[in-house]
Amino acid sequence: MAALLVCALVSCSGANGGGDSTRTPLSGDVDVCQLIGASRLEQIFGEPVVRYYRSHHPAKSTGSWPEGMCSIYFTSRKLSIISIKYTGLDYFPRLTDYGGTTFEEAYNGPDTLSFTPAGVEGRGATWGGSVLMWRYPDGTFLQVYVSGSASSSDGPTDWTDRMIELFEVIGGPLQEQLSSTRGYSTADP
Repeated sequence: MAALLVCALVSCSGANGGGDSTRTPLSGDVDVCQLIGASRLEQIFGEPVVRYYRSHHPAKSTGSWPEGMCSIYFTSRKLSIISIKYTGLDYFPRLTDYGGTTFEEAYNGPDTLSFTPAGVEGRGATWGGSVLMWRYPDGTFLQVYVSGSASSSDGPTDWTDRMIELFEVIGGPLQEQLSSTRGYSTADP
């Protein structure tokens, strides 16, 4: 319910797969989701960021895990949204096309492109040019999903290199940020 209220307040109409070209792009020094600057995102993906939403729910008890998400909205149809999710739950319906619904099942599937960036412990892979998953040593996961129009002729539909570059910037800081015991929900200012 809270997510719907925030979505209504920040005009989430762009979340349906279309670009949000009517909004003014965020200035370059805006810290998107407290992870990466708007100008750095534009440098990586080639599209201006117009808004974002993030939330964090700390671990509620021993044995549970914190959860966090960040949704970043862009101006075009070729790249409309990047969804970033951090969780301890090893169940990802987006992976069903790639060998299973858990990280291990998909990681051992035929379409896995594994990668190993410097400075972040764990292991990760990408699938289909639009899904990136990372498993941290503590059993938590980071998922990045890029959504855009495959029919767009003015840009890539394989975001693999760009997702990996984004992960290299946010992979370590995101896990540190979500170790906080305080929960929050914020939208772009």
